[in-house]
Amino acid sequence: MLESFNHWLIFNVALVVLLVFDLLILTRGNREVEMKEAAWLTVFWTLVAGVVGVWVWAAGNSQQGIEYVTGYVAERALSIDNLFVFIVIFGYFNLPKNLQAKGLLFGIVGALLARAVFIGIGVAVITAFSWFLFILGAFLIYTAYKLAFAGEQEVDPSKNITVRLFQKFMPVSTEYDGTKFFTKMNGVRAVTPFFLVVLVLGTTDVVFAIDSIPTVFGITDDPFVVWSSNAMAVLGMRPLFFLLVG
Repeated sequence: MLESFNHWLIFNVALVVLLVFDLLILTRGNREVEMKEAAWLTVFWTLVAGVVGVWVWAAGNSQQGIEYVTGYVAERALSIDNLFVFIVIFGYFNLPKNLQAKGLLFGIVGALLARAVFIGIGVAVITAFSWFLFILGAFLIYTAYKLAFAGEQEVDPSKNITVRLFQKFMPVSTEYDGTKFFTKMNGVRAVTPFFLVVLVLGTTDVVFAIDSIPTVFGITDDPFVVWSSNAMAVLGMRPLFFLLVG
């Protein structure tokens, strides 16, 4: 079973290593991601997710393996909405193409942290109130309906509350300074548009996580399966974005 501290440690250490590998190797420098590279990265992250699935099956059992695959597929399907929202966000902030890969990576790190918090809350609620699983099951049906029939979700970055707070209380530069979060503007420390992009990506994903986390909990109440399937699906979002816009 995947309940021991060692399993959590192995997976989370591997997750950090993958993120560092992505930052230092896959997104080295500030450059545009070409279509061919995006395709190869999509294959790479899908294979990594498959390896994790095999490990979940082998270290746990067949039910956990099936639940992992189901959760991963559901999360990937839900992430399509995220990708269209990312396009809107990048367009609103006029994010240069050579900074988009880094922006997405930082946004994904924020998304992982937000989802970890939501999953922790979900585990606590389910442990305290077992009947909550029935609500999650109903939410799963609602999510399936929304995927099949609902229109695209609209987002307006100018109305993002965190952006408005920063714009109200801190100077905001109108020029990008590479991938720096802060810069000097007329001798004053100011927030860069790149920081606002990352901020909007992270906070927007919180809204999507409210949909996706209950959906996966409707599939399985195993916290390790929920976390691993979510993390792997989120890591695969970045190259999928460049395939979509390529």
